[in-house]
Amino acid sequence: MLPILLVTTCSDETLEAHLSEIAQFSVEVVSDVDGLDARCRDSERESPAAIVVDLHANMPDPVAPVVRRLRRHFPAVPVVLACTDAAPGRDLFQAVRAGAEHIAFLPQDDLARLLGRVVSQARGVLMLELESTQTADGLPRPARRVFEAIMKAPSAPDSVGVLAEALGISMRTFERRASRYGWPAPRQLLMWGRLVRGASAVTASVEPLALNAFLDASGFPSLDRATRCCARLTGIALSNVLSQGMAAIVPVLLATFGPSLVYDLPMATRAQSTAA
Repeated sequence: MLPILLVTTCSDETLEAHLSEIAQFSVEVVSDVDGLDARCRDSERESPAAIVVDLHANMPDPVAPVVRRLRRHFPAVPVVLACTDAAPGRDLFQAVRAGAEHIAFLPQDDLARLLGRVVSQARGVLMLELESTQTADGLPRPARRVFEAIMKAPSAPDSVGVLAEALGISMRTFERRASRYGWPAPRQLLMWGRLVRGASAVTASVEPLALNAFLDASGFPSLDRATRCCARLTGIALSNVLSQGMAAIVPVLLATFGPSLVYDLPMATRAQSTAA
C-alpha cells in the first residue's frame, strides 16, 4: 500500500487523523523542512500515491516553495492542497501556480473521495504506460495518448468534441484516424475511456467502496448503463471489473487497441506536421 505523504506544520493532529481514517491509504507525515528534504532525497523508498499539503492561516513560511520542491522530486504524483481554515488567498494562489493540482476545503469537501479520484487517475495513466513499455503487445502510442487524455481529465469527457479538443485535433480528424487505426467509433472510445477510468478507480479503492469508486470516476449515470456498456464492449461482466479492477479489462483493451495497430506519432504532433 503506497502512503499518502502529508506535509504539514499544524501543531494538532486533526488532518493526520482524518487521513488515517481513509481505509485504502496509510499516512506518512513530514512536519519540517529537513524531514521533507530527507524524504525527497531517499531514492530507496517508493514515491507516495499522493501528496497532501496542509494550508492554513498564520503559517510561518510560504507553501509555494514546498510545492515546487515536491513537484521537482515527485513530478508524477498528484499534489492536493488541504485548506483547514480560512487560508490566505495569496498563499493559495501561489501554491497553485507552483504546481498544486487539486484543492480541498475542509471540512466541507470530501477529502477521501477526492484522493480516491486523483490516485486512481494517476495509477490508470501509469498502468497504461507500463502495459505499453513492458509487454510486446502493449498499446501503440496513438491509442495510449487517447486513454491518457481521458484519464488525466478532471472528469470523464462527455462528448467526442471534448476528447478531440484534449488531443489537439478536430473531430473530423479524430474520426478519420479511428477508422484508419481500426479502432471502434469515437463514441465507443468514450465508453471505453469510462470503463478504464472506472476500473482504475476500483484498483485504487477497497472492496466496500469499489462500486462507488467506479461510478464516481467513470461518469456512468447508472449501474444499469455501466453494466450494459461493459458487456457490449468487453464481453466481461461488470462484477468482474468491480472485483479485479484494471486486471479484468487490460487483456481486452490490448486486444482491441494494441497488437494489430500501426505505431505512429502522437496525434497532435502529427496534425501539426501534416498542416506544415
